[in-house]
Amino acid sequence: MWQKIKKVIWWTFIVAYVVITIYLLYNVGNPHSLLRYFIKDTSYDLYITLAFAFSMSLISFFTSLIKENRDYRELIENNIDYIRELRRKKWTDEQIAESILQALGSREGFHHRYARRKLVLFLSKVK
Repeated sequence: MWQKIKKVIWWTFIVAYVVITIYLLYNVGNPHSLLRYFIKDTSYDLYITLAFAFSMSLISFFTSLIKENRDYRELIENNIDYIRELRRKKWTDEQIAESILQALGSREGFHHRYARRKLVLFLSKVK
């Protein structure tokens, strides 16, 4: 229940932040902008807008990174018995990661190498 409420609050914040950023982008230097209620001088508009846009890109980056890491953790948690079985057979983390990726149908390439590195990193934390 609380997870769903937190998620709704988070995405409401993101949508509001994006709307504010877009509004600022289209009203840089506008003497009738709503920003005039807070800052009278229009010379700061560009800096404020760039700060909002940059912070929005950081929020987006970290949100996607957190989701991606959660997906890898869930993949390992769902296959923990298989991983322990392979470790008993003396498989390395690289071999286990490659086995999981093959089972998922992953082919060679940038995404495959990236996923293998991430899986090895998370597998090193599994006991």
